[in-house]
Amino acid sequence: MIGALIFTSCRKAVTNPEDILPNVETTDAFVGTDGLFTITGTIISTGTSDLNHLGGCYDSDGNPTMLDNQMAYYSISGDDFTVKYTDFPSSSTVYCRVWATNKNSYAYGEILKVDNLIIPDVTAPCTPTTNTIDMGDGFGEFNMYTVTSPSGGTCYAEANNSRALTFEFSSTPTTKIYTTTTNTPGSDDVRITVAVNSITEYALSGYSVYVNQLGTNEWNIQLCDVGWSPFSSTYNIVADINYPF
Repeated sequence: MIGALIFTSCRKAVTNPEDILPNVETTDAFVGTDGLFTITGTIISTGTSDLNHLGGCYDSDGNPTMLDNQMAYYSISGDDFTVKYTDFPSSSTVYCRVWATNKNSYAYGEILKVDNLIIPDVTAPCTPTTNTIDMGDGFGEFNMYTVTSPSGGTCYAEANNSRALTFEFSSTPTTKIYTTTTNTPGSDDVRITVAVNSITEYALSGYSVYVNQLGTNEWNIQLCDVGWSPFSSTYNIVADINYPF
C-alpha cells in the first residue's frame, strides 16, 4: 500500500487502552479546482508505536470503513496530510473520514458528510473572443469553423484559413486545469496538435488548458498563451472553444 511512515515516539504506560492506538482527525473534505475530491486530516497522536499507514475512505451509506474506496495519503506536511481521489461520484452525497494504523491496530477520524460533489468552475486568466483561435503568428483571430465533441477524450477544433487544434485527453475531460504534454497524456494532461496549413506541431509542454464541462455533453476549452514552435520560433496560442459549436 505505502511504505512505513516514521515518527518518533517513546513507550510509556497508558491508563486508557485506546491510547495505544493512533488518534487522527478528519479536518475537511471538498472538490478542488484541480478536479480532485480531497480529504484532509491531522495526526493528533501516533499511539504507543510508530504509524504504519495513513489514508482516507468514503461511502454513500454514512459509515465508511477502511476498505470503502480506500486511498493512501497523497501528501503530508508535519502532522497534516491529504488524500485525493481522481474518480468519485459527482453530484452525490458521500460520507468520508481519515484513518491511520500502527502495529497495534487502526483508528478512524470523525465522519464528514459532503453534499453535491460539484467541481468548481475554473477561470482562465484571459478572455479570448468566443469560438476563435489566434495562433500567435501575427495573423490575428480566426472564427471557428467546426468543433467535435471531447467525449471519449479527443476533440478537433478547426477555424477559417486552415487553422486547427486537436486535443487528446486520456479520457472524456471534466472541469479541470489540464497541463500540456508532448507525450501520451495522463489524467491531468492534454496533448495538443497544432496545424496551420501544411505545418503540424505539438504544443509545448507545461502550459495550462482551462476546461469547464458545462453540461452532460457541453464543454468550454480556453487557452491563454499556450506555446508552440514552428520553424524554431515560439508562438503563443489564445483560443476559446465551445462544444456544441
